[in-house]
Amino acid sequence: MTDVLLRGGNIFDGNDFIGVRDVLLAGGLIADVGVDLAVDAEVIDCHDHTVMPGLIDAHVHLAWAGLDPPPSDVAASKARATRNASLLLAAGVTTVRDTGGPLEVLSSLRGLPGPDLLHCGRILCAPGGHGTEIPLPVPIAQECAGPDGFRAAVREQLAGGAGAIKVALNGASGRVELTREELLAVVDEAYASGVRVACHASVRDAVTLAVECGVDTIEHGNGLNLALAKEMAAKGIGLVPTTAIFCELKDRELSELQRRAVDQRLAEHTVTMAAALDAGVTIGFGTDRVPGGGVVAVVPEASTLHRYGLSIPEVLRAATSGNAELLGLSDRGVIRAGARADVAVFRGNVASELESLGSPVRVYAARPQ
Repeated sequence: MTDVLLRGGNIFDGNDFIGVRDVLLAGGLIADVGVDLAVDAEVIDCHDHTVMPGLIDAHVHLAWAGLDPPPSDVAASKARATRNASLLLAAGVTTVRDTGGPLEVLSSLRGLPGPDLLHCGRILCAPGGHGTEIPLPVPIAQECAGPDGFRAAVREQLAGGAGAIKVALNGASGRVELTREELLAVVDEAYASGVRVACHASVRDAVTLAVECGVDTIEHGNGLNLALAKEMAAKGIGLVPTTAIFCELKDRELSELQRRAVDQRLAEHTVTMAAALDAGVTIGFGTDRVPGGGVVAVVPEASTLHRYGLSIPEVLRAATSGNAELLGLSDRGVIRAGARADVAVFRGNVASELESLGSPVRVYAARPQ
């Protein structure tokens, strides 16, 4: 990366708007942040622009999302994932956590152009569980049975290159599909290897079990109440609510079971979000695009979180420093000296125009060495 001085932009530093500053990018890092910096670097005029950390999407499916039918083989799956990654980077997303896809496909993306990728490999689920409902030529989920079966599956994902683990507790029926012992085996095995656990839980019984067993993030979290939210906050468990996708699914053709599930999830999300905010749960930003929609959904998710009660700085925090915290990535998500040079520049004032998040004018991504 050539040394670049971003001159005079309105800075969101990952926590709040701090006013007009210069930001120097050098050697793959944010080298300095200040006023009227004088350095030998390419100067980019950022007046009337917002400069902020590159966005982090904590819930994507690179090999699955898209307008076309699911990929027919591994080669097509890799092509889909590569294309989706490039679209996300162009939208200002410099880090993604893929929460379920073909292990061999996702691990092959390391080092290719696109956002920095933290992936979970295949979703771990019970036989016939969430992730297997749609027969796919290239599976995105792995069926397991018993604590030993889930332990073995965790080891398989990690050996294949996964940097986190995703486990699904329920599907559209709402029935909890794992035992407490099975989920504890996943958590124990993942923690023994120093990786975090993302847990699909979209009904209250599933959320309750996930909180009890101490996962790191709960994906969706529908049915969360204040008592559970307070326990989540006390344990440091984050919530990645994926709010926009539920609003969009209600307008799609669905089976009767799926329709009931979507209606239930939507009905509960207002209470879920209010409980999480009241309890001080760390909110993450995840878009969860599924087949039938484009992979980029930054603006819909940001706007929906805002409607659910997050202020604009809180929305932006979720998509930057909040997600960095939830994913254990302490080197990014902020504009400060020493952080990775993952930076996005948006036209206008994002503090009052969330729609600006849809079209960055410049994206800088520090590739891992």
